[in-house]
Amino acid sequence: DGPGYFDLLIKVYFKNINMRFPEGGVFSQHLDSLKIGETVDIKGPIGSILYTGKGNYTVDKQPFRCTKLGMIAGGTGITPMWQVIYDICKNPEDTTEVFLIFANNSYEDLMLYDELNKLERIHPQLHVWHTISTLPIDGTWKYSKGFVCEEMCRAHLPRPGVDVSIFLCGPAPMLKFACYPVLETIGHASERIVTF
Repeated sequence: DGPGYFDLLIKVYFKNINMRFPEGGVFSQHLDSLKIGETVDIKGPIGSILYTGKGNYTVDKQPFRCTKLGMIAGGTGITPMWQVIYDICKNPEDTTEVFLIFANNSYEDLMLYDELNKLERIHPQLHVWHTISTLPIDGTWKYSKGFVCEEMCRAHLPRPGVDVSIFLCGPAPMLKFACYPVLETIGHASERIVTF
């Protein structure tokens, strides 16, 4: 939030938790193993997408503007969305309306759940919808169950328009088999769909 300072949002993927990835996340485990005071060399920002405020953003230095910003995040794909959401909400002059669909496997996998709820209560231009594959056993879940689908996107993202952009970040299969086809069916212009 200022020169010389930044926060990291890290989810540690431990060994032998997910059988598709028996070694877990090598880098996230390394970061988790560090002691306070140890250092890591970093570089960045590297990406080609830059939110510059008040609905303005660039993709490969080409400028775009929106008044409504839809977002679909899967799992740790929330990280770039959180940066944009936080930037919009901390700036009282940024009136960009944000619609987030956040997909996860389970309630336990949700990152920033409390922080998003708090921001949504304070900032009326932020609308958050969650979907999870496995419902919690306590029966208190008030959001969707299952994968991102057309019905969910129609209900929780802005309608297509010249002032609407959609940001995506998540697992490749979610983007390829759910997000892109659904957004195309709904009528969102491909040049207004941005993938982190």
